[in-house]
Amino acid sequence: MISIQTHIDYLEKLKLHVLFIPKQAVEAMNTQKKSRKINHRVLCYYQGELIIRGGLVAYGDGNAYLTLAKPIMKNLQLNPNHEFSIDLALDESKYGMDVPLEFEEVLKQEPEFKRRFELLTMGAQRAIIYKIAQFKFSDKRIEKSLQYLSNLIQCPENEVDFKKIYGLNSKNME
Repeated sequence: MISIQTHIDYLEKLKLHVLFIPKQAVEAMNTQKKSRKINHRVLCYYQGELIIRGGLVAYGDGNAYLTLAKPIMKNLQLNPNHEFSIDLALDESKYGMDVPLEFEEVLKQEPEFKRRFELLTMGAQRAIIYKIAQFKFSDKRIEKSLQYLSNLIQCPENEVDFKKIYGLNSKNME
């Protein structure tokens, strides 16, 4: 875990608030990961509470940033130009996010679903997991896991078409 002083910046071009991660912290994570890249997935803690689970984005001059959602800023009463301490840790989880138990179980029960899902890029995997995790009820997460993975195996292996995977077309938008 790395403790740093940071602040919130606003990227006008992207219209979003970001948490500034200084070069020294990026270098320390690179040393831990034995890497020279900035694209690490990290866990960010503020006052002991996990507030962000995401990927570092290059900010220039070896610095990086994490996107900071407005609801998080409001809930924690954080504002730009306010300096504060955070703790960062490398996210060592397989997918870089919490995976619904229902989705894991569907992958375990059907080897072809698991095989095809594992062929996707990490970003595509996270997109599907994120979409499934949005459903509140367990039965809906099971239903959508089966639907999305069934649709995935109907697609060619080298093609990721999220409209097909999610069962969307121009007449049926969820």
